[in-house]
Amino acid sequence: MALLYRQFRKSLLDTMTKQRQEFARQVSATCAFSDQILIDTANQIYYDETITRLRESYNLSNYDFIEGIRQINAITAYNTLIDSIFLYNGKSGWIYSTAQYGAVNAKVDHFQDREAANLLTKRDASNRFHLIPRINHSLRDNGQLYSYLYFETDNEGNPKDSALLLNLRPASFNRLYFSSPDTFIISREGTFVASSTGREPEDRDWIGAQIQESGENAGYLVEGGEIVFFTLLEEQDWIYVQRLSKRAVFGSLMNVRNLTFLIFGLFVAISLFVFIVFSIRFYLPLKIMTSRISKATGGQREEDPQKAMEGLSQLIDDRETMRPVVKNRLLDGILHGSKPSTGTLFGSEDYHLSIVIDMPLKLLLVSGCSIDSLTSQIQEIVPAVEGYRVDDQYGFLFLQCNTEGQMQAVRTSIMRHAGYLVMSEEIIDWSQIPLVTARLMELWKLRFLHPERHFIALDDVSPLSHGVSQLSEQTAFTIVCLKKGYYVRAMESLITLIGKMEGKKYSPVRISLLNIGYRILKMASDYGRLDTSYEEASLQYQKKVDTLDDINSLVDYLSVLMKQITEAIQDDQMEDKQQVSVRVKAFVATHYADTELSTKMIADAFHMSPAYLSRLFKHSAHEGVAQYVNRIRIEHSKEYLRQQGIQVKEVPRMVGIANGQYFFHLFKKLTGMTPKEYQRTAFMGRKVSD
Repeated sequence: MALLYRQFRKSLLDTMTKQRQEFARQVSATCAFSDQILIDTANQIYYDETITRLRESYNLSNYDFIEGIRQINAITAYNTLIDSIFLYNGKSGWIYSTAQYGAVNAKVDHFQDREAANLLTKRDASNRFHLIPRINHSLRDNGQLYSYLYFETDNEGNPKDSALLLNLRPASFNRLYFSSPDTFIISREGTFVASSTGREPEDRDWIGAQIQESGENAGYLVEGGEIVFFTLLEEQDWIYVQRLSKRAVFGSLMNVRNLTFLIFGLFVAISLFVFIVFSIRFYLPLKIMTSRISKATGGQREEDPQKAMEGLSQLIDDRETMRPVVKNRLLDGILHGSKPSTGTLFGSEDYHLSIVIDMPLKLLLVSGCSIDSLTSQIQEIVPAVEGYRVDDQYGFLFLQCNTEGQMQAVRTSIMRHAGYLVMSEEIIDWSQIPLVTARLMELWKLRFLHPERHFIALDDVSPLSHGVSQLSEQTAFTIVCLKKGYYVRAMESLITLIGKMEGKKYSPVRISLLNIGYRILKMASDYGRLDTSYEEASLQYQKKVDTLDDINSLVDYLSVLMKQITEAIQDDQMEDKQQVSVRVKAFVATHYADTELSTKMIADAFHMSPAYLSRLFKHSAHEGVAQYVNRIRIEHSKEYLRQQGIQVKEVPRMVGIANGQYFFHLFKKLTGMTPKEYQRTAFMGRKVSD
């Protein structure tokens, strides 16, 4: 019982250690993924051509200013994470921001959000790429913001002229950095940063004090019926904390403890029974048999040495049912680098192992068939082969061939039955087997990138890269195209992204597929194109990625969503264009008599460039802005000409045309007669009707 209790305590500690390690790994992965999203977003905004002019130009034209502000507002409107964008131009001393924060541009000294102005102007390496919790008292609710500061540095590490500040509200921050319930973040000094519930824990001070007192970067605390895990995020200098109940951590282990005491008596009885059976079937016969062999080899005639050895062989064969189990454990040990050293009792004589230890061999990963059945078939070609089944999906073959012809015959036989085969080069040093196993596994996991390829030789494949920057940039470009409603360009970018996954390891490929999938699903959810909730669709998508066999099926799935999204965006854009047409017509109806009325005047009123306004208006009204203004002015001039007492020379000024000669030319062009002729015709018609 003492031994059992000690083992139970050891299991408790092991469980705590594993839970802590899993917690730290999950936090690290979540935060790294979230940091990458912020970097990608900041890159996309900072280096946008229109926004670059806004942050670098000393003398900014009215057109560049309007286009830059429009682009900032458009990005903020479409991005589900960003609450607002502040852009600092150090050359001119101006800060540009999204419209909901008052003026879209202001000098640094007059910018409303003073803390943001200080962050932008007094920036240094300590707060670069960092999320900074702060309060903006001009906002509603509690005004809580998390600001992400992005800027370039020169060769000496000094900040360059311009900077970007992305502001996130608590809901967006929580969606990025909290993947588990009942979690919160505090600073290294113990101040509250954020929580998954949005509320500050009541015992935050006590937990912070305990963590500081421990002096550790990761660990756990026991508080009543709960376990509090914590780990340090060095990049942000934050401490990530999660609270779990003891039942959630030790549930299965506590059940085992209770069951252990109940079955302990039964265990003792079974052990005693097994001991008795073993003694009767193995130990006593072995004792008698060895005694007979000893007498036979000692020259005592009453014992026949041949019969004694046959009896011993029969006794050894009784353990035949245990050999497959022992063999599988040995093969598993070879794959993971824990095989017994040469010279121990390990070989075909003891475990019917057909391969020779420490002799050259090839390792084959095979899927889509029964490993046991395949091993039996291969043994007819090459006797020195062993099979190890990992699970129902795949397994490994240990193969020692003498000739290239045998190897070709083995490959042909495997491909007739297997769905997928990855073969290593010849392995001389058995200590390299775990590394080779890992490379085989990487290629097998990436099989969906080449569904048409069913055989890969490891020596034909270059080492895989872990780089993710190219994939992140391509993902960001795909989303930009999608947000603008460019379906064809977005699909082309998606196909390019898939192509750039070639030569990458499974981890960055999986992260990239999840990243772009989650962002497309979020857009589809925002436009009401999902049959389920975003959370449920995300879980289904993750399962689809983790069980993927053909990348084309995933592309087809995403293309349907992208088509629906672009259709919704184009519908919205069409509504916006039609709305612009309505607003322009209303403006002209009010200001047609103003001699300063022009396309530029209207564009300035709507904060657009004249060319962009003309393009939108013409798309909806099927005529240019200037043509529409002239037509409305002539229509009103016709009304004035039909009135008594109005002289023709007075009409141009009344409809906003300063040049009388131009008015006569325009009137005749649109009506086919001069103003005087039209007035005379109108009076004659009135007399006839009278």
